[in-house]
Amino acid sequence: MKINRRSFLKRTLAAGSLAVGTGSLLSACSSSRRADLPDQDLSKPINGQLDPNGGAILYHASLAPSGHNAQPWFVRIVKKNEWIIGLDPQRRLPEVDPDNREALLSIGAFAENLALAAGTYGFQAEMEIIAENRFQQDIIKVSLEPTRPSDYPLERLSGRMTVKQGYLADEIKNEDIQALSEPLKGRLFYFPKGTEQGGGWLVITSEGQTVTDLIDCGRRFERMALMAKERKLAIQPMTQYLEEKEGQDQIAADHTASIIPQFILRAGYLKNYPNPASLRRPVNWFVRS
Repeated sequence: MKINRRSFLKRTLAAGSLAVGTGSLLSACSSSRRADLPDQDLSKPINGQLDPNGGAILYHASLAPSGHNAQPWFVRIVKKNEWIIGLDPQRRLPEVDPDNREALLSIGAFAENLALAAGTYGFQAEMEIIAENRFQQDIIKVSLEPTRPSDYPLERLSGRMTVKQGYLADEIKNEDIQALSEPLKGRLFYFPKGTEQGGGWLVITSEGQTVTDLIDCGRRFERMALMAKERKLAIQPMTQYLEEKEGQDQIAADHTASIIPQFILRAGYLKNYPNPASLRRPVNWFVRS
């Protein structure tokens, strides 16, 4: 079903409250920078169970974006190649995310990074969603199966970031929109020239609102986000409108139930990318035995 672009842009994307929103999915939480932190020593087992390859995989997984940089994940090591990805209740943000929508999208992005990194270390990450509702702590069961290593460039994971400034006003090229659309399989919509500080807006929708739908949407979003830098495109998720009841009610009134926006993104070209800045918890902070 095609989205009513004129209505959506007029009523949801042109709203002043959205344009100045501060709720960036990828925003840094302080003035500190990632480069200020000491390097993690992943050469030794973590918690006596996680070997260096496992530590490296989880390090790259931890570079995923998360709502308000909450990094809501934990990983429990069941055995060497069997893990549980969970939602840490102490890292929830109930005031802005009462239903764990953003938390599960974030865990989806984490799972996507994990799968991509595992492939480069010679493992196929088989994932089974085991949560039956949004409030269970254990979300995904991961089984690592040996396979031929992939050649996926891990620098995409370490270089991915949000950018809030320096957007060019150039409209985004059709070939770039098509490339970014591929991982979303018909769930990405582009609204050109929606802002003077960028090339337009991207809206990502999901098929439904189940745990599986949100994890899948988070994974697909991350696949798209990892491609953007190579095309000199920046994206800045603007979550405020989807967090507030007014925005939720407006979307419900303007569109059919099949239109379920999960991300609203400001997008545009950059001349130069800055270095990633948002802080990340060390692997041993979120790994459990």
